[in-house]
Formats: sequence, structure tokens, C-alpha cells
Amino acid sequence: MRKFFWLLLAAGLAVACKFPNDLDYPLVKGEFTSFSVEGQESVTINNETRRIDIILQEDADISRLKVAYTLSEGASVSLDEYLDLREPISVTVRTYQDYVWTISASQTVERYIRCDNQVGEARFNLDTKTAIVYVTDSQPLVSIRITEMKLEPEGSAVKSTTGYIANGMNVDVVTVPCVFPMVLDCVMERTFTVLYKGREVLWHFKALQTETAVEVVSVDARSYSARIRATFSGSGSPVLQYRLADETLWQDVTDITVAGVGISGRLSGLEAGRDYVVRAVNGEEISEEFSFRTEADTQLYNSSFDEWTKEGNGWYPYSGSGERIWDSANKGTASLGVVPTRPEETDVMLGKAVRMESSTAFGQFAAGNIYLGQFGQVSGLGAILNWGVPFTSRPVALKGYYKYLPKTVDKAKDPHKDELGRTDQCSIRIWLTDWTSQFTVNTSKNIFLEDNDPSIIAQGSLYSDRTDTAYVPFEITLEYRDDRIPTYIEIACAASRYGDYFTGGLGSVLLIDEFELVYE
Repeated sequence: MRKFFWLLLAAGLAVACKFPNDLDYPLVKGEFTSFSVEGQESVTINNETRRIDIILQEDADISRLKVAYTLSEGASVSLDEYLDLREPISVTVRTYQDYVWTISASQTVERYIRCDNQVGEARFNLDTKTAIVYVTDSQPLVSIRITEMKLEPEGSAVKSTTGYIANGMNVDVVTVPCVFPMVLDCVMERTFTVLYKGREVLWHFKALQTETAVEVVSVDARSYSARIRATFSGSGSPVLQYRLADETLWQDVTDITVAGVGISGRLSGLEAGRDYVVRAVNGEEISEEFSFRTEADTQLYNSSFDEWTKEGNGWYPYSGSGERIWDSANKGTASLGVVPTRPEETDVMLGKAVRMESSTAFGQFAAGNIYLGQFGQVSGLGAILNWGVPFTSRPVALKGYYKYLPKTVDKAKDPHKDELGRTDQCSIRIWLTDWTSQFTVNTSKNIFLEDNDPSIIAQGSLYSDRTDTAYVPFEITLEYRDDRIPTYIEIACAASRYGDYFTGGLGSVLLIDEFELVYE
């Protein structure tokens, strides 16, 4: 009997010890709801990938960044007041579960050295703090005229330079203050002392001669134009010439600028999607030929919005046999009989148009919209949308026609509650990006494409709260950030500008028609 008692007690203890571990803890996601550091240009929080990507201003101290942040309810994290983000760091946000986040920062510092008869840009080695400048072989190293120099972030100053100066049979070490432009003996390596945030930074400097045969360095070709860069020795009268690759007759580039050893030219009136050849000529010296191809002047399928398909209760801007690059949020609401986006057949510019009306679905405000991509699924009280279609051309503008009939904003949520009582606004927006795949919008989690996203190459927007009695022509100029070639394009239109935040006026109507991409 005594043995049996102890067996029962042991079994009871085993069950009691096991029972708490079988409890299911609630799933509470650990997320950053805001994040900022001193000296930031932009911060992107991605709750899907659990990443925070920071772009810093030039003068920010990346090794000591004061941080401020907020977390989702019930979450905690151990994070120092100052962060060293010279390398990405990982932090763990804890709720009932652990969520590992990556925080990284990037910082671009503009460095340059400019001097007479320079060939190409200066080269910088950040590890050894060494700068090298190449000059033409006709430029004496004993008298290099440096016109500008910037070696450290914004706010720094080149204080002085030290060099070895021949003095008869001796070599003197001479330090002089820097006031540009200034002529320096650069036969031997020099050092420059830069003052930055109260500390001195020492840079080593070398000037090297190089042969400067006439050469085409680069061509940035668009659909109907191209910008050409070339170099030459600095003496003579250089010209740029071009021809179609399958022709033999060379033509001079008439829009050309020569400065120092650089040649720049602009070609216009080219044909889209054609192969060309360009060369630089300086007297009897002729460069190697540089081949390039102009970009295609690509237009998007069904940009006239004449093709539509009805599936169930919903209307969709594509034909049954055609491409499906345009979509709307109708798939999330059509089962309830709510179809905010549909074809317009009477009030049009030509053929058919798109009619978008802001309404309600599932008790939530739903702005009529159309975008490039595909509807994903309903997510909570919002939706997941897969934005973007592959695209590699570089248009300069989007043009078309729109007509807007706004209502007063009577539905609003944070962060746009202050819109209540105001006149609603429509939006037409375009982006070119270098995404590797479609961008996932999640309206229930406030995951949107932000204006400071580093993947954006160019963007343009139109907003209006004006009541239109007829169609209005528009042309949205794309503002380019750099010369990257895009991989995706996104165009999104909505009857309520803040519809993604469930804010707008019930009954606001936007009509659009005859979209066209403009090229130069």
C-alpha cells in the first residue's frame, strides 16, 4: 500500500509539472510602431521582414546615434540610448514570443577633389584615408592647381596641407594653410589635415599623370535622347559624332560642351529601341566606338481602359484573353455587392473610362481605386495588394484625363482624423522602382510604399479637391532621383486620397481615361 501511494504521488506530480507547459500563450506580435535617430534623412519600418532601414544625413555620427522609438502594446526591448550602426545590429522584441529585428543604417558622404587638367573623378580609399587624382601627362606635377576639395562630411573644413619641397640639395617639409584655389607641388605624396567636429582627420594625397587618349566614357540613353561623356588631352578642338549602328554616315553632335579635359554632349531626335554608335574625334585622333541602344517607348496595356471583364459581381480592367496588369480592390468587396470601381461608358473621353466611387464595405470606408498589380486577399478589416508590374523604360511623365466630383470627408481614422469636414481629394500617383519582386501593401497593418523608400527611382503625384464639370487634361512629371534603370512601375489612382487609411467622403467619384506615358 505504501508503495502504491508513492507511485500515485509521483504520477500526480508529473501531471502537475507538465500541465503549465501545455498552456497556449496568446500570439502578440512584437513590433516597432515608430523609430527615429538623430541626423536621419529617412527611416523605413518593415513589420513583415522585421527590418528598420535608416538613411543618415552626411553629418550624422553613425557610431553614436541617439535613438527614440515606440513599440506595439505589451512589447519590450533592451536597447541602448545611443546606437553604433557602422554595422547592422540585431535586437529582440519580446512579448509572449521573441521577435528578432535587424536595424541598419547607410550614409553617403560626398567626397571630391577637383583640379586643373584632371582626368576622371578622384579615387578614395576610406580604410587608408588615401586620395588619388589623375591628371593629363602634359600637366606638371610640380604645379597642380587644386580648385575644390571635400574629404569629410558636410561641415568639415580642409585646414592645412603638408608636403615635401625641394630646396637645392635638401628637401624641406612645409605646412601651409588651405585656401582654394591653390597651386601645390605634388611630385611627392602630400597630407591634408581636415577639421571635423572638433577633431583632426589626416588624409594622404597623390597626384599621378596618365595618358589621355580621346575616349567616350559613358552614354545615358533614353528613348529619344542620350547624354554622352568623353575625355581628351585638354588641347585641340574635340567633337562627338554618332550614327545608327546599321548605317555608315557619321553626324556631329551639335549640343556639346568642352571643359578642361571633359566633353559632354546631348543627342535628341533619336529613334526609340534602336542601336547607335558614338565616338569622340580630336584632330587626327579618333576614339574607340561606343555602342548603345535607346530605350523602348513602352506603353502599358489597356491604358485607354476600354477593356473590362465581369467576374461574379465585380468588374475588372482587363479582357478575358488579354494581359492582367490593372486591378482594384473589388475582389474584397464584390461578394457583398459593393463594387467601388467599374467601367464608365457614357461620361468618357473615348471608348470607356474608369469610374471609382468611395463607399463602405464590412462597415469600413472603401475608396474606389485602380492600380498596377493584383489583389491579394482580405486581411482583417483591410486588404493585401501586390503592387507593380515589370518595366525597364524611363518615361518623363504620365498624361491623361480625369474628372473629379468630391464630397465632404465624413469618415476618418488616425492619422487623418483632421480631414473630417474638409473637401475630399482624389489621387493619381506613379512610381518607378528597382524592386526584385512586387511590393506588398497591407492596409490593415498600415504597410504602404513610403515616399522615402530607397527603392524608388522616380515618382510623381497629382492631388485635387476641385469639382470638375468636364474632363481635365493632366501631365504628371516624374522626378528622378538618379539614373538607375527601373525594374517595376506602379500607378495607383483613388477617389479618396487617404482611402488607404479609411478616410474620405462617401460618394466621392473619380473618372480617369486615356493614360499615356511620355518619353524624351
